[in-house]
This record gives sequence, structure tokens and C-alpha cells, in this order.
Amino acid sequence: MEQLQTGALGGFRDYLRAVGYGAGSVRMLESCTREFFVFCALPPGEVQPANILSFYAYLQVRPSQRGEGVLSGKMVDHYLYSLRVFFDWRQAVGTSDHHPLSGLQLPRLGDGRRLPLSVTETGALFAAAHHEREHAVLHLLYSCGLRRSEAVALEAVDVWPDRGVLYVRRGKGARRRVVPLASRAAASLGAYLRWLSVQLPGGSQRLLVGSRGQALTGDRLCRLVRELGERAGLDAVVTPHRLRHSIATHLLARGMSLEQVRDFLGHRHADTTQIYAHFQNGGL
Repeated sequence: MEQLQTGALGGFRDYLRAVGYGAGSVRMLESCTREFFVFCALPPGEVQPANILSFYAYLQVRPSQRGEGVLSGKMVDHYLYSLRVFFDWRQAVGTSDHHPLSGLQLPRLGDGRRLPLSVTETGALFAAAHHEREHAVLHLLYSCGLRRSEAVALEAVDVWPDRGVLYVRRGKGARRRVVPLASRAAASLGAYLRWLSVQLPGGSQRLLVGSRGQALTGDRLCRLVRELGERAGLDAVVTPHRLRHSIATHLLARGMSLEQVRDFLGHRHADTTQIYAHFQNGGL
């Protein structure tokens, strides 16, 4: 174990710091990974899927050290997430082409409220939109990955469909960023801006407005996307964050790098973005 600490785990810790994980996340990932290797008593290159499954079963009955009872489902998810990041790292740097979690479909044990929509569900959601404003909202939250607060704060002058960009001037932590517009998103937002100019010929400062020209609130935005989900016949409750989560997961699944998705979403640390990576295969 001491050799593992100075070797694989040491390199893993350095990697996490190098790609921008926060200090707390580095400690958590390293600690969870270390506990796995104590449990299985094998070097990384000899770990098999059966060892992961045994550890998964153990975690579900492992006593919690912070209170009575066993580990929460969310904590079990954290352990398996840590192992996926660890073996992803070893595979990425060429230390090993062996990934014992590859192909394993382990269900998440947390509450599941943040599970992303599938590509098919996302398509159904767009098909259910009938109004220029509804299409614009979906493109802002999904195609552009905006937070709810960012979407309602957008002004009409922040969107440039002809240049293929929009500007987030009031991002989380007062950070600004430029978000690229895919062709469909640019066309949809262009159509919405033209509709807006007809409905409000005097101009509107805010991009998203209600039927009477009043700025759309965050609560109204949530109701709108939830109603779209119901209209599309989706079982999942659709929220602005779920759409943002979904585009992050889909971009990672298409091969976009973690750093590119981090910048696209406006995250400060890579660990915030990495959370989405383990949803690519439908589980942990």
C-alpha cells in the first residue's frame, strides 16, 4: 500500500491538481480510491470488473463513519465516480489500456434528480416547442448550456446570430464568457429576435420576455420548460439545470475534452465538469 501511495495514487493526486480540481475534491477522490485498493489488495493493473462489483456490494453495507447506519446512496456514487476518474486517468496517460469499469452498468444510488435527458428525450422536447420563444429558451438552456440566472439576465444586444456567438456578461461568480452558437441555435435565436422586434417595436432590454413584454423571471422560465417536458410526454421533470446537465453529458460523449466543456459551461474548476462524465454510458 505504501508503494501504491507514492506511485499510482501520488500521480493521480498530481493529475487532479494539474487539471484544476479543487483541494476538497482532490482529497475526496484520493481517499475513496485508496479505500478501494485497501479493500481489494491488488495493484491497479490487476483489478478486474469482479473486484469492482465486490466493492460495490461492500459499499452498500459499509457502516457510515459520520453517523449511524450505512453509507448513503450518494456516497456510494462518489466512491464509484472516484474509481472511474482514476482508471480514466491511467488509460488516458497510457499507463494501462485496462479499464475494469468499462462496460459495467452500475445504477446510481442517489436520488437521481440530476440525471440527464437522453438524446432522444431532448429531441422530443424540441419537437414539442411551437413558439419562437419556446425554441429560443431550449436553445439557450440546452444548446448554449446557460444557467437559469444567465438566461433570464441576457439582454437582446448580447445575442449575435450572424456572428454565431452570444455574450454572458453576468455569469456565476461575476465571470463573463463567449458562448458559440451552433447553426440551429443561431437560426432559432435570430427568428426569436425578429419576432421580438415585431412584438415590441420600441425594443426590449431583456432577451426573454413574457406575452406582455415583461422580463421573464427564473420561476416562469422553470414553469415553461417543465410544461414543455409534459407536452413532450417525458417522464422526467425537465428543469433548466437538467438541460444544462444534458448538453454537458452529450458533448463529453461526443468526444469534446473536459477542459473545452468546462470553458463552455463557465465552470471555474474541472471537478465541477467531471461530474457529468460518468453519465455517458447511462450509469457509473
